[in-house]
Amino acid sequence: EGTRTAVGHALNARSSRSHCLVHLHLTQHVGKKISKRQLLFVDLAGSERILKSGVEGAARLQATAINGSLTTLGKVIRALGTGSAHVPYRDSTLTMLLRSSLGGKASTSVVIQIAPDSEHAEESACSLEFGQRMAEVRNTATVTMTQDAQGELECIRAQLVNARAQLAKLELDGMGEGFGPGSAPNEIRSFQENVKRVAAEEAAARMAKAELAELRASGNAPAAAIAAVSARIQNAMAEAENYKMILLRQKSIKGFYIPPKPGYLAKGAEVRDLEAKLAQLEVSAGGPIGGYATSSSQ
Repeated sequence: EGTRTAVGHALNARSSRSHCLVHLHLTQHVGKKISKRQLLFVDLAGSERILKSGVEGAARLQATAINGSLTTLGKVIRALGTGSAHVPYRDSTLTMLLRSSLGGKASTSVVIQIAPDSEHAEESACSLEFGQRMAEVRNTATVTMTQDAQGELECIRAQLVNARAQLAKLELDGMGEGFGPGSAPNEIRSFQENVKRVAAEEAAARMAKAELAELRASGNAPAAAIAAVSARIQNAMAEAENYKMILLRQKSIKGFYIPPKPGYLAKGAEVRDLEAKLAQLEVSAGGPIGGYATSSSQ
């Protein structure tokens, strides 16, 4: 919640300008068996009639995007409820993210929030109609069968070894990040240090945002404490943006920076994903199994 943008308008003093999705992946380890579960919590931004809210500029564009994604969600719900052969999941990023919860094997619950005021009767009626259509969607909730823990670990380990080997080969083939042959060593060191500074400032901002969300959720945090954490967030984000601008200038120097190829970036993302999965399984099992330990890749 601390990362969401909110603005005030004629209808709402604090209107969220985005949807919020929190996706939890749970792995339960019982003996030599594992089972996997997913929990998806979704807080949809409310639809707004621009004529009533009076928003302009960027807020108007945000409201248009929010309303568009909610319209697509309504089409998906209508298609599912009527048993249509085509469900337009791909028409919106939101519906693609919700696909497994709406048309899969999930157990789905929906809470509809409405306003009791008579001037909002039309919007409340639309919300209730949406809830009624949601009630017509039928999912088949299914418990995931347990898998052999050792077999799952060995499979991911093999995939990780293969992916790391492929990544190393791509780097040897010149597909990774590099620097021109005429680049001075001190310039390269400066670039690499700035990359680390960006990562450090962004990590500090994330931690401060989490701290701010906890302070606000407590309901009794001193205003001075909230202001201090907010200032830390702004300072960290400003520092990160400053270093990013320096990096952009360094990258713009002709013949200095050679960006990684798309294939290298995709393989690096695959390695990090497999490392995260393996670490999650090892933690659920109480530590590395079979003498194998993960190592983070750059």
